[in-house]
Amino acid sequence: MSVFLFALQHWGALLFFALSCYGIGWCVLAVCRASRDDAQGRWLQVAAGVALHTAAMLALAVAGHLRAGPLVALLAAGGVVGLACASIDFNAWRAMRNGDHRPPRDGAGRATRLGAGVLAAVVLLPFLLLPLRPPLIWDEVMYHLPHAREWAESGLLTVNTWLRYPWSPAGMSVLYAAALVLMGDVLPHVVSAGAGLLVAALIASEGQRWGRGTAVLASVIWLALSISEYKTATSDLGLVLFVFGSLLAAGRWIERRDREGDGWLLVGGLLLGAALGVKYHAMLFALPCALVLGYAHFRQPVPLRTWAGVVALVALPCGYWYLRNWGATGNPINPLAPSVFGYFDWNARDMAFQHWDLDRAAKPPPPIVYVAALAPLLGIFRRSPVVRAFYGWSLVAAAIWLATSRFPRYLMPAYPVIALLAAAVLTEAGRRCCRAAARWPCTPALVRARGALAPAGMWVGAVLAAVLVFGAKDHIELGKIATRADEREAILRGSLAAYPIVHELPDAPGQRIYQIGLEYLIYYLPRGVRGDHFGPWRYADYDLPPQALADKLRTGGFAYLLMDADTFRRLRGDPDWAAYFRQTASVPGAAVLAVR
Repeated sequence: MSVFLFALQHWGALLFFALSCYGIGWCVLAVCRASRDDAQGRWLQVAAGVALHTAAMLALAVAGHLRAGPLVALLAAGGVVGLACASIDFNAWRAMRNGDHRPPRDGAGRATRLGAGVLAAVVLLPFLLLPLRPPLIWDEVMYHLPHAREWAESGLLTVNTWLRYPWSPAGMSVLYAAALVLMGDVLPHVVSAGAGLLVAALIASEGQRWGRGTAVLASVIWLALSISEYKTATSDLGLVLFVFGSLLAAGRWIERRDREGDGWLLVGGLLLGAALGVKYHAMLFALPCALVLGYAHFRQPVPLRTWAGVVALVALPCGYWYLRNWGATGNPINPLAPSVFGYFDWNARDMAFQHWDLDRAAKPPPPIVYVAALAPLLGIFRRSPVVRAFYGWSLVAAAIWLATSRFPRYLMPAYPVIALLAAAVLTEAGRRCCRAAARWPCTPALVRARGALAPAGMWVGAVLAAVLVFGAKDHIELGKIATRADEREAILRGSLAAYPIVHELPDAPGQRIYQIGLEYLIYYLPRGVRGDHFGPWRYADYDLPPQALADKLRTGGFAYLLMDADTFRRLRGDPDWAAYFRQTASVPGAAVLAVR
């Protein structure tokens, strides 16, 4: 199969999913009585459909029916509604276009449209190809896809205690499990990338209200900030989609509540609930959302019945995770807040190591944040309460981030708002520079001509976008797309240091394996391999001399020990190790030992 057909197959599957979400989202907006009279309303309709699909697939998994038949039926039902809705929208658009009697565009207008097309093609091509790689990135192969694989193969939402974060909400992993059931482990990448591209569309739809230049620049800033996430299947792009979608829905509610009621507040509640069902980290961004809504309620009170509906919609996609945890562990946000709820499967040493790991990875925010901080100087900031609400939300979110982790990826849900604010600042600065340059006597008349500025700016933007996207050489590794099994095997061997050890493991069903230092291979190892920094099979409990280690492994029912090269080197430093272990296989970077 060619790369083109491979891409067409996977992106075609995503388009069908998007059509189903469009139909389900229409039902959500109809029930909530939220209007969708512009592009942003329709993009939010898709986001609401994703949120409800996540809740529906979670229900299937809880009931033990995460199988191809129910999933196809669910997607087909949404697709039928989506097709009907898309047909209605297309007919309305065609009628509006036929009634548009504006004069035809001149040469400058055609050049602008051509430049915009080039810009879109240059920017989007890498984001369409990056997701087609096999799973290679640490977090996805360590726990995101292993959890999804367990649920896909069993059809049931199990608690996989041997994997990292078994109790955390994992709404996106439920979507990935459905993708594994229907197609394979490349489709989760495409689903995650689709969430990121939907965020770009939402940014553009909001930026159009601030200015066309702001819309384009903000979308490019977002794609540049998030490019590393398009080749993996983690929860971050889904989290950004739901957090930013809930914020946009809240903004529409603030602007339209006098004439349209509280429909968008309800939609925002559903999206916020979907974010809380993706990972605990969403709570950090739910707090500033609550502050913004509380201030709006203070200015104009909302009926208690409406707030009850919001709470119910928030709980719909996420309530199961927290209630399950509370009932099973006594801590709804296990393993967080041990000082309040106590420890369950983690201990104080695990928590200390997690904090150390976050502190070690802490970095300053990206420089574009400082540009966004200048947004109060803009005229639109003074005119629009929504822009002020966005700015206040981002300030509180950034303050919480600074006070907690300072881990760069944890600020990602705020990137869309930061991109919009920064783009507005840069666009205004560029506009003022152009005005000043136009007054210089040495400025050519062509540049001063108003009609030439727009297409020239668009072409410059296209060149800058090309440099920006293709300059990220660490991320653009298009040669890692595999359409055949032998190509995939070669990519895995070349990308994962100790991957060949996967083929050297003993074929001994029922005999357990404990691994040390090879978390990046978990997805490719046999199911049920134990060993991690955290939890009941933590490495610290197995950091023992050879005799004590062998005794502990036998007591735990482990027949084999799989370890990285550094750990094996330390073990061989003890002269008695061969009395308790027998080496069965080794490759550069790893070794397999049988417990005597």
